[in-house]
Amino acid sequence: MALRRGKDRVSATGSEELQLWYAVRQNLRTLEKIRIASVDKASTFETLRVDVSALLEKGDRSDEYRTKRRKLDDVCHDLTSRTKDELAAIDSAQEKLGILVALRSSADGGGGSRSSTPRKELGSKGKAPTPAGRRGPPGPSSLGSGAGATGANRGRRETLTAQHPLSHGRRVAVLPSKTEEADWLKASVLSFAKSTNEYTVQDDDEPGPEGTYKVGMENIIPLPISLQTMPASDYSAGSRVLGMYPDTSCFYGATVKSGGPGLTRNANLAKLIKKEAELLEAKYLLEFDDDNGEIRQVPAWLVVQGPGM
Repeated sequence: MALRRGKDRVSATGSEELQLWYAVRQNLRTLEKIRIASVDKASTFETLRVDVSALLEKGDRSDEYRTKRRKLDDVCHDLTSRTKDELAAIDSAQEKLGILVALRSSADGGGGSRSSTPRKELGSKGKAPTPAGRRGPPGPSSLGSGAGATGANRGRRETLTAQHPLSHGRRVAVLPSKTEEADWLKASVLSFAKSTNEYTVQDDDEPGPEGTYKVGMENIIPLPISLQTMPASDYSAGSRVLGMYPDTSCFYGATVKSGGPGLTRNANLAKLIKKEAELLEAKYLLEFDDDNGEIRQVPAWLVVQGPGM
């Protein structure tokens, strides 16, 4: 299975990279809170410093002087402590960012350039070398095969019609061409032409003209964005689906082993609406084709029915 690394990391929620990034964000939030609080402290420090200096010039060593001097010392100590916390947060963020850069560089072949990843090579130069005998993803004609492809509990796909086209920015899985080597990619809708019933989409991993495709409705699968656009019930064990392979932005054929958001056909959407974000991120356990039997976790919003499934 030839893979590409995507910029959108949603499918790798549990990965080391995303955990590191969340930790960096927490460090930055901590840094912001410290600096906001330090502004008031610094103002208090300056006021007390001026007052203490004025009293010293007068030779006043009264209780007022001692009280303000004590307060000045306390504020100074507090600012010093906050400065140490700032430095610790900065050091922690820099350390994690360094690890992230190293991980990205290693995953991208050491060069750090996304253009060196194999995904964009598939269409024009043939399959990239694959690890451990893993083949590329099956072509569209074979995606509907396998256990559970016609199961009674399989989910529904959102219907596409010319009268109700997908809105600008809607995330979709798109098949740029029907060649045997083509991958389903994650993309965003740019526009819809009613005259030709074609969508123009932008590959999320390839900005610019090179990643812009015009495709018919049969080459588009809307990704769930709400409870209303999710399947009426979970994909049952054995169902055939397309899932985004972790750490990539490509969809491949897979078999559902278990998991899912826990939806049923008689689910009360009104009660579930408060948990919508959580349900969209709920994990399916998938066994991808030609992945040596490995079981991968994929968020529900990145698992869809493919053609013929």
